[in-house]
Amino acid sequence: MKRAKANIVGSIHIGDSFTEEELLPLYSYFDQAVNQSEYTHVSLYFNYFKNSIAQIPAAVQLMPLTQE
Repeated sequence: MKRAKANIVGSIHIGDSFTEEELLPLYSYFDQAVNQSEYTHVSLYFNYFKNSIAQIPAAVQLMPLTQE
């Protein structure tokens, strides 16, 4: 993402098992940013673990919500 010169405003490390409490700072940040009209869209980029050599990149658009 850095090589693509994307506007990265934050990052977080979340393992395979997580609780809602661990996601609370992320929810709060999104809520504040959207209420202040700071961003027009929010996307989440992450890797699926395939094996110790390969990971599969993936993306999900969080805001605005889509039919998918």
